[in-house]
Amino acid sequence: SLEGVVGIFEAGREKQFHQLVYPTLVMAAAISALVALGAFQFLSRRSQREAAAGADDADRPTGRPGSMAPNERQPSARPAHASSSATEPR
Repeated sequence: SLEGVVGIFEAGREKQFHQLVYPTLVMAAAISALVALGAFQFLSRRSQREAAAGADDADRPTGRPGSMAPNERQPSARPAHASSSATEPR
């Protein structure tokens, strides 16, 4: 894009307006690329937010008996260890 700016000023200063075509096309390409990058980032951020919101909805339990979210586990009962009697005073 810097090449386009320099070309436009040189052609304008030397009054050679027929040489403005190439620098103008370079500037238009740079501006188009910048606008496309901005649109890509906007749409990508928006789709990530929507995907995250959908994932939050999928994690909620449905309220049916026995239904749990995929990342939740039932609490497991730990069996009493035989080694616990070793800590009791004799």
